[in-house]
Amino acid sequence: MASGIKQTPLFEMHITRGAKMAPCGGWNLPLHYYEGIADEHKHACTEAAVLDHCHALKIRIAGAGAAESLDALLAVPVLDQPTGSCRRNFLLNAQGGVQDELLVCAMAEEDFFLLGHAGNTAELLKKALPEDLTWQDLSELLGKIDLVGPAACAVLEELDVPEGDLPAPDGCKSQVVAEIPCILIRTETAGMAGFQFCFAADYAEDMWEILLETDPVLPAGQGAWDALRIEAGLARFGSELTAGTSLIHAGLAPLLRLEEFPERSFAGKEALLKMPENRKLIKIQLDGRRGARAGSEVLVNGSTAGRVTGGAYSPLCGSAVAFAWMDTAFAAPGNAVEISAGNVVLAGKIL
Repeated sequence: MASGIKQTPLFEMHITRGAKMAPCGGWNLPLHYYEGIADEHKHACTEAAVLDHCHALKIRIAGAGAAESLDALLAVPVLDQPTGSCRRNFLLNAQGGVQDELLVCAMAEEDFFLLGHAGNTAELLKKALPEDLTWQDLSELLGKIDLVGPAACAVLEELDVPEGDLPAPDGCKSQVVAEIPCILIRTETAGMAGFQFCFAADYAEDMWEILLETDPVLPAGQGAWDALRIEAGLARFGSELTAGTSLIHAGLAPLLRLEEFPERSFAGKEALLKMPENRKLIKIQLDGRRGARAGSEVLVNGSTAGRVTGGAYSPLCGSAVAFAWMDTAFAAPGNAVEISAGNVVLAGKIL
């Protein structure tokens, strides 16, 4: 294993199940299991699948003024967020680019639980927020498993959590699942409806086994999850959303509610509004099944017009799909493109 690559508490469980492991964001995570990416993708779409997300950043911020402080820092409004709800949010850098993507859960009045990705986000938040707020980095103390698919609610009912005890869509609450105390979050993951479970890390193997012993749950790796979210058109941090990209040009301006709160200020706002509109995030449907790799050139009439951020085969489309940042002049829907893939050129069109 490469030096510095970390393991989640479920590493041995993945190996036992025959997972092919691969580095992802500094962690050794399952790419797929013996079922394979295509079968895992299909099962998640038709039944229910689980993903090891124990590596996620987990932070608690609480105290008088917590909502106001987070509202002044994060790109999506927090001040009007109801207790028991969760919202997709972003921490921007001084240049207006995406420093991290967060899920902000309002657990109680002035008490927030944040899920993130970037390794330095915890310290950045600690430095940016008032010292009198309670700040806890719970990343090592808590495990996290995601459950998605149309059978997700039925799975929880089998585990003695009836529909009436579940959080509302885009909601969160403290809930005991299979005798394990959890923060239960109900929101879309990889473009699919489902649940996220956060619990004491010592219970990670128990929760993993309990979920997999519940019919019809199967595990899915990063390959299937990436295919699902690209298929759904869901840009993610680290691929499409980076330190040099604009949320507005990525099509996420509605989340910011800039027209609703024109006077609202947040970190990186002025720089974000000044970022030149020379690139646009687009989705491409390819003519065949072969996927495009991140970093591949996107060509229009033989000239480089953009670069792929991620690609995968989409059973829903019956062909491969990809995300790419494109020069705005070439980014119109319906435009024909070609993607350089080594000695092969893949043809497609912008959706």
